[in-house]
Amino acid sequence: MSRYLIINADDYGVCPETNEAVEEAFNNGCLTSCTVMPPAFASIDAIERAKRNQKIKMGLHITLNSEYKDDPWRSIAPPSFVSSLLESGLYIRRNTEDLYRHAVSEEVETEIFAQYRYIADRGYKPTHADNHCGTVYGFTGRPFYDPVFSLCSRYKLPFRLPKRKTYLETAYGGRIPEHTDRLHSEAVEKAARLGIPLPDDLVTNHEGLRDIPSYEYLKFFYIRTVVNLKEGITELYMHPSKESKTVKLPGGIKRVWEYRVLLDDDFKKTIEREGINLVSYDTAPFRCG
Repeated sequence: MSRYLIINADDYGVCPETNEAVEEAFNNGCLTSCTVMPPAFASIDAIERAKRNQKIKMGLHITLNSEYKDDPWRSIAPPSFVSSLLESGLYIRRNTEDLYRHAVSEEVETEIFAQYRYIADRGYKPTHADNHCGTVYGFTGRPFYDPVFSLCSRYKLPFRLPKRKTYLETAYGGRIPEHTDRLHSEAVEKAARLGIPLPDDLVTNHEGLRDIPSYEYLKFFYIRTVVNLKEGITELYMHPSKESKTVKLPGGIKRVWEYRVLLDDDFKKTIEREGINLVSYDTAPFRCG
């Protein structure tokens, strides 16, 4: 099987500067996919850009928490319907441990479906679904696969859950905890039974800004990642953005550097030289099961 690469921009809709960077990376770079956060303040602008620009391929970034302390987000579902997901009865929880402790699964499903409809009712059908901060995967708390798979089954959506364990091996330094390993295998098997398409692999740069000394260092990481891609469908996700004057973005300059990588000729030429097939979630040759 050939090597297929989906390059996804997470956190689309978080601020105008991110939206501008993502659209430019579709137009002039090698971005092939993005996922929008419906509760974020610039999500409507993000959706409107996707509707106007056919190059933009946009999925749902299921958002059950917000790390943006100065700019809290409201739920999409009416607060009284999803009160277990909220703090102060109004805002999406910032602390994921609180989310795991209080969340009612039926209310998680209500909010997930409301976020999907938030996009669809504005005239855009999401290409796939993934998750902000990994809250639905259960690796650091409770899993919420049932409501996610319910959404994906109903609307025929691929979901970001790698079949292989490469991502987990990298995240855990080569030693995946037994519980996490079992949870991953069970989720992949259930997705197969339900006919939900999954990528084979998932990659990103896990390093914090203090461990990334320069733009060239980060660019080399992503070039090396492309060179070492395995056969099958891999998603590479980043958080590209222009420098924001409106929101303090986690990761800071790293997001700006990832935006630059997507436009960098060296990165583009590496993809071409390696014979990598750039695809989106609606064009990738998924094989369920």
